[in-house]
Amino acid sequence: MNFDRVAPHYRWLERLVFGRALEQCRAALLSQVAGCARALCIGDGDGRFTEVLLNVKPHTGVDVVERSRSMIRLARRRSNATFFHANALTFTPDDRYDLVVTHFVLDTFTEAQVEALVRRVRKCAPGGLWLVSEFQPVGRASRVLIWLMYRFFRLAAGLRVQSIPDYGAIFAANGFTLEKNWTKWNGFLVSEIWRIR
Repeated sequence: MNFDRVAPHYRWLERLVFGRALEQCRAALLSQVAGCARALCIGDGDGRFTEVLLNVKPHTGVDVVERSRSMIRLARRRSNATFFHANALTFTPDDRYDLVVTHFVLDTFTEAQVEALVRRVRKCAPGGLWLVSEFQPVGRASRVLIWLMYRFFRLAAGLRVQSIPDYGAIFAANGFTLEKNWTKWNGFLVSEIWRIR
């Protein structure tokens, strides 16, 4: 999987399909995340969320783990976060975090990979919060759109995953608790805050 070819076009493609809905989803619960001193953003893409996070919470130390060098180049123009070109499933942070962020990232993982990520996050952010935004297949139209997105990213970026993992069930099975929930477009877009246990 390599999003380098998609990176220069990602923002306008997102706007073409979703308008500003994904941006709204990413920021919807940010005001509910109080007192975070250290944040780990996994797969922040072109850095739009990190820019918003640091505008709202300028004293937060932010580390970003991103697999695409092209996305990192774009993101560096937006914020002074610390960037790591790495795979989140093998990245070993040298810090503790009280906030972990995955916006529209878990849909690129299998359920086994989400399980592995949960184990890694639990070690680096015990007791912290996990801010998640994701698509949900809530009806025929949403399922068709998700299928089309997976087909596009399979061709454009080599994405092999073909369905959104049930990350909520995995979080719950690992003792995490859902603290906040926000939805848009009849539940197709979801933003959630989970307490990491």
